[in-house]
Amino acid sequence: MKIVLIKYDVVKECPLCGSLSSKVKTKLSRPSYFFGDLEIPLPESGVFLLECSNCSLLFKSFIPNQEDFMRVMSLSAKKVWHPKKGVHPAVELIKPFFTSETNRVIDIGAANGELLAQLQSYSSCVSALDIVSFPTCVRIVNGEYIIGNIENKITWSGEGYDIVTAFDIFEHFFNPKNAMENISSLLLKNGKLIIETGDWTFFDGNHRSWYYTNLFEHQIFWNQRSIEYLSEKFGFIKLEYNSVQHKNMRNITLRKKILLNLIVKLTLIPWYSKAMLSLGKGDPSRFVPPNLNDHAFIVLKKK
Repeated sequence: MKIVLIKYDVVKECPLCGSLSSKVKTKLSRPSYFFGDLEIPLPESGVFLLECSNCSLLFKSFIPNQEDFMRVMSLSAKKVWHPKKGVHPAVELIKPFFTSETNRVIDIGAANGELLAQLQSYSSCVSALDIVSFPTCVRIVNGEYIIGNIENKITWSGEGYDIVTAFDIFEHFFNPKNAMENISSLLLKNGKLIIETGDWTFFDGNHRSWYYTNLFEHQIFWNQRSIEYLSEKFGFIKLEYNSVQHKNMRNITLRKKILLNLIVKLTLIPWYSKAMLSLGKGDPSRFVPPNLNDHAFIVLKKK
């Protein structure tokens, strides 16, 4: 493990609605984040999870400095997100929203392009947007490959999309207002925004130990109330909001479920996590309990 020191910025207002009123839910239990082969110490005071009193978004009291965050991403993103084989678990949920008039699709945070590869048979144009380029995704895209941060100014063709997909991306946002303005600009009228993200109200344990809040790359956490606020503010109609498992936990074998359950239990033993990290096996607390329904599948239509 290589220790990387970064700067943190304090968050004083809700990143979504700007409210200065919030309440402390809990404090993260760990002293460091782990990302790929990097150990990233938290601020000395720790990181608190705050719930906005206005829109109910859950957010961190300290977030990585943007420049340092991008530095960490460039060092280890491709070591964390590897290509996955088999049918993408999101395809069956997305298919009902494709019609004969659905011609253009863009995936935000496309990574290796697994989802886009399987959407090619439903759409004549598949495009990607990500902060770095992935070689396998380059070969899949037949539209445009936008390299940039969805929260900043993006350069693109200006041709709108029928569907924008964003799977396990909304929790990464530092500035969800900027992100939504860009996402809205990508969509045609009546276009669909299809989201999967963790819903913090679906997790009934202590959020200080929720694997999702303890990830370096995750800054904010949604629920139905915060999504409804977002929909109203940015001119969307909510079509679906359903509880689901994390996409990587759907359709896994019984053998893998048993193994994951064992790893999750072993992470409660301090020496086990230290041993795995020292052996270069990564942070075992990143593993998802296989039977946990802590995600929301969301479909919004642009007015």
